[in-house]
Amino acid sequence: MQTPQFIPAFSLKINSFPTSEYALKIGEMQILYQFFGESEVIANNNIYRLSTGDVFILTFPDVFEIHLDENSKIYTLSLENLFFTENQIALAEYNYEKKISDFHISQVFNELIDEYTSKKSFSLHFSYHIAVTLLVYLTRFYSSKKNTFILNNSNPIAVDRIKTVIKYIEDNYNRNISINELASLSYISENYLIHEFKKVTRLSINQVINIIRLRHSNELLYNPKLSISDISEACGFNNYSYFYTSYKKAYGISPSEYRKQLTNIK
Repeated sequence: MQTPQFIPAFSLKINSFPTSEYALKIGEMQILYQFFGESEVIANNNIYRLSTGDVFILTFPDVFEIHLDENSKIYTLSLENLFFTENQIALAEYNYEKKISDFHISQVFNELIDEYTSKKSFSLHFSYHIAVTLLVYLTRFYSSKKNTFILNNSNPIAVDRIKTVIKYIEDNYNRNISINELASLSYISENYLIHEFKKVTRLSINQVINIIRLRHSNELLYNPKLSISDISEACGFNNYSYFYTSYKKAYGISPSEYRKQLTNIK
């Protein structure tokens, strides 16, 4: 009995994309991976700068064009509508971040490149499963960037107040933030805010501040020109040892170890 031919609903190419403006089709997704160097992506009249390790997501109805710097390398992972239907993923439900800088996502993309270009037995099959894994990581990243601090069964009035507080923290994470100034946003007492915040998010205000600061520190660790001490300060940590301890507790590795892993990707 002849084995049916495996036709993957995806493709992976290097430095292969339209030289002029291109519009995506319904159900289509393109994931750009800046493998080396830098490039500029113009999507929907917005300009984005990509550096090594960055991922950029394009979905219908995005219109985009790409400009590569000299010696720059970009891999383009194209996912067809069939890819999503096979895996029961409703692409329209997700409004993915455009530009993503995340070590784990970069790591999976590198695994995909290695396998796809290896031409080993069943490499297409294995690459397909890695592509699914990549999409899972991207979806989880999208979910983590949404306001997942908020519980669905919370009081709507309380939720609105806490959303305002979290937005304020996002906008001011790089400096000292007092409970008093957060409470003044909604004209409530500090004790009331502390209680309400914990009830709505199940986290303390300081825990959420730390989570937001650590997320931003990960983005800055991609820049080799910044020292880890500088990054700590830029993200609002007044004490470097506290930043180091918080980072290792959250991610299981130190900031310097994470940066070393980023270097190995290059």
